[in-house]
Amino acid sequence: MSDITVIGLGAMGTALAEAFLNQGHAVTVWNRSPAKAEALAAKGAIVAKSVEEAVRSSPLIVACLLVYDTAHL
Repeated sequence: MSDITVIGLGAMGTALAEAFLNQGHAVTVWNRSPAKAEALAAKGAIVAKSVEEAVRSSPLIVACLLVYDTAHL
């Protein structure tokens, strides 16, 4: 279980996830292109294997998506 989940790791999602990590939060991240999560994982983020896992992993979800269909929910 983490404090915060960030879905979508474009410029804004990555910046938000880094800010949460820098403040000491446990952060789960997910992006449909898994390589975008690698740098955040190196900083301590938990990388979810699916969007469903990401949503279940914390009580606060931050979605940074350009279009709704991006997450294939």
